[in-house]
Amino acid sequence: MHRLHNYPDVQVMFRRLLIATLIGILAALAVALFRHAMVVLETLFLGNDSGSLVNAAQSLRPAEMTEEENAELLRLLNKLRDALK
Repeated sequence: MHRLHNYPDVQVMFRRLLIATLIGILAALAVALFRHAMVVLETLFLGNDSGSLVNAAQSLRPAEMTEEENAELLRLLNKLRDALK
């Protein structure tokens, strides 16, 4: 009499389950490490530990541009406008 399903060896199934579990745990640790690294970098560079990059960015002052930088930006914008015509 033939079986309807040909199940693999039980040891192979448990080995695959163990590998899948370890991969899941390592992925969760990678996500947690990335999240903590982002909080550390936000605190280090922005001095804000609110957990929101939007709030941190809103607390920053706009950068002051020199006249030369303004002129260069205006020249590039005009060049872009002419190229799009």
